[in-house]
Amino acid sequence: PGYSQMSMISLVIATKDRPDFLTRLLRYYADLGFEGQIMVGDSSSPTHLEQIRPVVEELQGAIDLDFREYPGLSHVSCMKSLVDRVSTKYMAALSDDDFIIPSGLESCIEFLEGHHDYVAAHGLAALFSLKSGGAYGEFNVVSPFGHRSVENESGAGRLLDFLGNYSVTLFSVRRVEACRDMYKAALEIADRSFGGELLPHCLSAIYGNNKMLNCFYMVRQAHDRQYFLPDAYDWVTNQDWLPSYQAFHDYLTNELVLRD
Repeated sequence: PGYSQMSMISLVIATKDRPDFLTRLLRYYADLGFEGQIMVGDSSSPTHLEQIRPVVEELQGAIDLDFREYPGLSHVSCMKSLVDRVSTKYMAALSDDDFIIPSGLESCIEFLEGHHDYVAAHGLAALFSLKSGGAYGEFNVVSPFGHRSVENESGAGRLLDFLGNYSVTLFSVRRVEACRDMYKAALEIADRSFGGELLPHCLSAIYGNNKMLNCFYMVRQAHDRQYFLPDAYDWVTNQDWLPSYQAFHDYLTNELVLRD
């Protein structure tokens, strides 16, 4: 099926050492005849890059695929490089083990086109796991995945709301200019929990309202090869935590002064 507004969006995928998950995701969009752009930054080892290259070559004509090899590059650096290169009006980030539904993307684009006070939109999501733990196999568990709206008249109000009931908003559809601003300072913060996740998420809340629509939007997979952030103890005892927190605090403070 064709999706009339898909030419307005790019899907941005930073991946590392998971060619089986990336293959599954690219074939999913090829099978759908997805009309948007798919941008992949792969920081895998040479062995894993060799495994994915034939798949990329096979699918180049079936989907609009911009595949870049960034061996050894960090996830945050990879994401920033991709975001800076997006040429469409909208983008959405996703992991190689997740699926964003094209009809959900279209609903989010339609919403953002008509609501310029919103910077992001997403829909309902599900989380699943497989008995095998890998990319293929029999379903084990399927459950709702927490997405919600973040809406308030001020950036400070949205930030307090967001941090008071935290949920991952990384996978929302956003205007590209907002995404570039979200990642502008990401590499200046050494700690990846602050620089790669908390800073862009919090900036999205400061920049404007984030809407959850009543549409099927995303399916995420839980498995033992996910890219996990450090647990609370390892995080706060790391030598980078305090200077990273201070940089995070100061950047958000400055943004709130500018926006509010």
